[in-house]
Amino acid sequence: MTQRPPPRIYVIGTDTDVGKTACTCAMLLGLNARGLSVLPQKPVASGPEGPRSDIARLIAASDQPLQPDE
Repeated sequence: MTQRPPPRIYVIGTDTDVGKTACTCAMLLGLNARGLSVLPQKPVASGPEGPRSDIARLIAASDQPLQPDE
């Protein structure tokens, strides 16, 4: 029996500071609340570092115990 890969959702925008991370965090929290395990990925990030960074916000909204450098 072949196992299907998990579904993926891509959030794409054309400009900086248009709400991609905020929308993604909302989706992550909603999916977590429904008992689904989610894994955010952001292959390229610019902007502030630390607890206010996009990466830190995505990790905080997910149910995965990740570190920003993973």
